[in-house]
Amino acid sequence: MTDEAHARAATLAPRAAELERAGSRVSPVPRFAEALRGVDVKIVAEVKRSSPSRGVINPGLDLTKQVVAYEAGGAAAVSVLTKPGRFGGS
Repeated sequence: MTDEAHARAATLAPRAAELERAGSRVSPVPRFAEALRGVDVKIVAEVKRSSPSRGVINPGLDLTKQVVAYEAGGAAAVSVLTKPGRFGGS
């Protein structure tokens, strides 16, 4: 997995400035740990387009709609799995 992550980072390196600009334009989100603090039980929802054990789950997933639905359903945090080879991310 580490070799694969390093290879992916190397392919994205030429786009570093572009990706940093894109990241600076989005609204800040609450910190993951902060979302889970408190006395009540918290739910962490998970988003992935495919699974190593089940294969393709939802290739046409609309990330924004899914996150909004999870939030409406009471999720305190959302984990988005992005590894291309294992979870169908990009």
